[in-house]
Amino acid sequence: MNYKKLLKALYTALFGLTFYSLVSLPLNIWLSSAEYLSLQYDEKNLTRRFASSEMKVLGWLGLFFNSLIFLSYILGVLLIISLFFKNFPAEEIMGKMFFVGMVSYFSPIALSFFKEMISLRLLMYFKLENIEENTAGLHF
Repeated sequence: MNYKKLLKALYTALFGLTFYSLVSLPLNIWLSSAEYLSLQYDEKNLTRRFASSEMKVLGWLGLFFNSLIFLSYILGVLLIISLFFKNFPAEEIMGKMFFVGMVSYFSPIALSFFKEMISLRLLMYFKLENIEENTAGLHF
């Protein structure tokens, strides 16, 4: 292996680890959730759409987790603003603000991970159920 490939691999690893996962990924997840929620609003009568869907739970779960992801930044900003009105020493307020800011900024990653894990489990179950229904009449 030559040095150019090693340098490219190092650059890719460092860029992927630092920029993408620490800076871009949480914001991209949040923006995707905001876009998903805005599309749901455009659908009109959300409950009727879920009632007519075969996978009601998956649709509701997607809406639930995307709402949590979207609200995480808003709640984080509100918590940071509320810390200004507490009677803490200045350095303690700054530490708490930093902690709340980091938790709210990176929370979309954790929430999205849970959403994907639960959705994958439910989707596998629904697929297996569908296969069972389709092969119920077959006898070998």
